[in-house]
Amino acid sequence: MRRFISMLVFMLATLQCTCLYSKDVLYPNVRHVAQKNIYIKKVNILGTTTQVDFLYRSNEATSRYIYLSLPKDGDSMYIKIKDRKYKLLFTIGIANKDRQTICHPGQEIEFSAIFEAIPENTEELDIIEGDTGAWHFFGVQLKSNNTNQQELCRLNIINAYENDRDITSIIKSRKAYLTLYLDNGELCLANVHPLSNTQSWGKLIVEDYERARTDDGNIDKISYAKWYYQNSYDNKTGVAIVAIGQREYTNMAFVQISTDNDILYYTTEIQGSMDIIQRDKKVNTRTPKSKNSNIPNKRRTLQKNPNFKIE
Repeated sequence: MRRFISMLVFMLATLQCTCLYSKDVLYPNVRHVAQKNIYIKKVNILGTTTQVDFLYRSNEATSRYIYLSLPKDGDSMYIKIKDRKYKLLFTIGIANKDRQTICHPGQEIEFSAIFEAIPENTEELDIIEGDTGAWHFFGVQLKSNNTNQQELCRLNIINAYENDRDITSIIKSRKAYLTLYLDNGELCLANVHPLSNTQSWGKLIVEDYERARTDDGNIDKISYAKWYYQNSYDNKTGVAIVAIGQREYTNMAFVQISTDNDILYYTTEIQGSMDIIQRDKKVNTRTPKSKNSNIPNKRRTLQKNPNFKIE
């Protein structure tokens, strides 16, 4: 009897741990999407099921019906990890048959697909809409919930320019933002575009810092850095010159990213604090003793945009 009770306690404890396990990956990077107007908002890995939240945005001139078939009705969506498939169990917010869920031009519809449970240590998967569907996602990355990463502040974009061309409406339609974070103690920068499942990210090495007085008497705290970036959408890597300036006593900041061919300029609103860029000794940055050693980097950045200021 005692042995039976011990086994029962062990089984209940194991079941409880399985049910309590949960991992969320928000806006995961995807290596390739077959159709450009459907996005993954979240992947929720539970002990018993796997839930994928989608956003569908109509880019067509006429209304159309959307649906996801269940396995019993024929060709259906599934998750593929290596050579194993995980079936679709049910859906939320979208019908399983045609002519029920209608999407009008310009409309956005959020829905969820619930699949069989996948291994909790899964790092990458594919989502396939059967052999005849068009909603395919290849190389969905589930590594973004790295426990060694810590977001320091988020820079919500107010205005955006690319080589003096106003791209604010494009950036806002993608809900893009910039974020400063620590990855294993190293300072990093990411330019995130959630609705297109893309981002550029990498180590940020701060090389200089100054307090600059503007013509109207305000003070901008400006950090100059090198950004060793990688793009998720084309796997390109490179080094960009970055300047980040915060207007003192405000939550406004500008960010200019200069590469060999392009200049991106953002006016942003800060959520969090950027003080750690200049002051926190735990961050792996290199701040030289003499400003003279970094004047070429600074001059290169400022000469590319003489109007380098907060608007």
